[in-house]
Amino acid sequence: MDDFTWVSHLKSLQRLDLNGVSLIRAQNAIKVLSKLPSILSLSLRACGLGNIHLSHAYVNSTLSNVQYLDLSYNSFEGELPYLFENMTSLRVLDLKFNSFSSSIPMFLGNLTSLVDLTLADNKFVSIEGYNEFNGHLPDWLGLFTGLKELDLKYNSFNGSVPVQLGRLSALTVSLTLQVKPEWVPPFQLKKIGMKSCNIGPQFPQWLRTQKEVESLDFSSGSISGAPPKWVGDMPLSDLDLSHKSISGSFPNLPSSVIGLGLSHNLFSGPLPRDIGDMMPALVILNLSDNLFNDSIPISLCKMTSMLRMDLSRNRLSGNLPHCLNDLQKMWVLKSASNRLSGVIPESLGEISSYSG
Repeated sequence: MDDFTWVSHLKSLQRLDLNGVSLIRAQNAIKVLSKLPSILSLSLRACGLGNIHLSHAYVNSTLSNVQYLDLSYNSFEGELPYLFENMTSLRVLDLKFNSFSSSIPMFLGNLTSLVDLTLADNKFVSIEGYNEFNGHLPDWLGLFTGLKELDLKYNSFNGSVPVQLGRLSALTVSLTLQVKPEWVPPFQLKKIGMKSCNIGPQFPQWLRTQKEVESLDFSSGSISGAPPKWVGDMPLSDLDLSHKSISGSFPNLPSSVIGLGLSHNLFSGPLPRDIGDMMPALVILNLSDNLFNDSIPISLCKMTSMLRMDLSRNRLSGNLPHCLNDLQKMWVLKSASNRLSGVIPESLGEISSYSG
């Protein structure tokens, strides 16, 4: 999509979902959206957005009314823009899988309506005015009194938990579930995060009853059995089964997945020849530290929304497919520590980061 001006005529629009639609050339997209007087919900996941789009943002915008904003799986870099500072109505802000760096700014403390904040898989190195991510948890986290979910994984915080976190009365913590195999939950979940939980060795049968799950994180836990076939029927967009001991061939997965983490397991055998047809919407693919062998399937080149692909530390052989350069959004490709041969295609020089 090259021109986004037509959206400016939708004066009564309250919800806009353009997930997966390429807006790389529509540099006026956010500027146009910032003038919509009624907009409350914006979902722009995996749209190829970058800093150039933010530079065209309208300063005196109506984005202060937005309650839901999803900019995940894009290519934003550098500091968090002050565009967010005045978005005081935000309840959900999802910025995962970008390249934001530097400090997490103090102005996030002004967004006191937030109940869900996701900053995972960026490059933040410190919290502004406080300590680095290997230091103490900041006191200002206690300002988010409506927060229902707090995700601080993949860090090295130490020290004591600040007493200010006691203000987060809406958080549910230290939950222990002891269920029978035949248990059927009286609810339907959209997000299940059970990282490092003592579940297993097989996938729990109650999970089969969850028909609306979009995000599933069973990483670093005790499950060692292969994903059952019914996982392929779930409407997943994010699946993380990394850092486990799962063996077997590449699993049957839903075509809706856009973020897939299977790293640090014992998967073996060849990658499916039609993997690009199986999951055409993939944006993040991490298969590192497994035992996959044989050649790299050419069908990977059909994943035109791909941003990051990690195939390192496997037993893959043959040549790197030249068509990988057709993945114009991809800026990270890792294929080191395999059994690849031949000449590295010159076309891969256009990828921002290649490790092979």
